[in-house]
Amino acid sequence: MSISEYRIESEAELVLTLADERWVDVSSKDSNEAMVRKTLLTGAAVEANFVPLKNSTASALEGQQTCNDIIASLSRPFDVVILGMGEDGHTASLFPGIARRALDTSSSESCISVNPENASHERMTLTAAALLDSRKIVFHITGSKKWQIYQDSVSGESLEDYPVSIFLNQNQVPVCVYWNP
Repeated sequence: MSISEYRIESEAELVLTLADERWVDVSSKDSNEAMVRKTLLTGAAVEANFVPLKNSTASALEGQQTCNDIIASLSRPFDVVILGMGEDGHTASLFPGIARRALDTSSSESCISVNPENASHERMTLTAAALLDSRKIVFHITGSKKWQIYQDSVSGESLEDYPVSIFLNQNQVPVCVYWNP
């Protein structure tokens, strides 16, 4: 997969990508790309230009430069970034204890490969800096345990404890939070 495979034909074209991806084949039940293709890219949305993160390299680390090149070629800032949150305070694949450079809000990198200790699969994730390069961030949070993590995060917990706090405690990008108990 190369950057030349992704051509943005016009400013008005809908372009979708992922905030993170497990480094698995698209046929895997764990593939975010597969889930997006099955549930979102249907009907009129099938016309959207979907830009996956997973490429043909054997590891996310090997595919990191290609991902950086592809994401860097997209029009920025992103119009909207939609994120979830895990019960450990992670968002995208920005997990507690992850490499500091993935959390660096001034990083020039768009993507970074990660291999979280407490998660399945090696992953590719957009960096905090790339995710903050947007006009709006929307969080979808489900369950009472995640709601408590959210409340802890907005009350000043450190980003080492809850990486989601990077996004919830900044003034650069408007954030909307939707909670489903």
